[in-house]
Amino acid sequence: MSTGQLQLFALARALVRLRALNPSSNLSDTALNRSHIKPVLLLDEATSSVDPETEAAMRNIIHQEFTEKGHTVIAITHRLSGVADNMRLDRDMVAFLSQGRVEKVAKVGDVMDMIKS
Repeated sequence: MSTGQLQLFALARALVRLRALNPSSNLSDTALNRSHIKPVLLLDEATSSVDPETEAAMRNIIHQEFTEKGHTVIAITHRLSGVADNMRLDRDMVAFLSQGRVEKVAKVGDVMDMIKS
């Protein structure tokens, strides 16, 4: 498999694992049952080897299946523009790293201003 195919497969595996952890599809059952598991999703260059259309589809899936449902998503990327589409101004933060150290932590609005200029 190509690197891009492996990245798609990894996303599919994360979705299957999520469904296995939380088999109930009834939202009222989930609300009453405190055992609903929300694992942290760690993405390390998850879309680096796919075309822009596939990247957009993957980011939408991540947003719909994880972010919108309250999961913590940590995305490591060199292309901030792809992640910025689904960032929430009131909740998300961006950490800039250089040579293994955190150089700056910024609010999404500040980062969006940096991207535009």
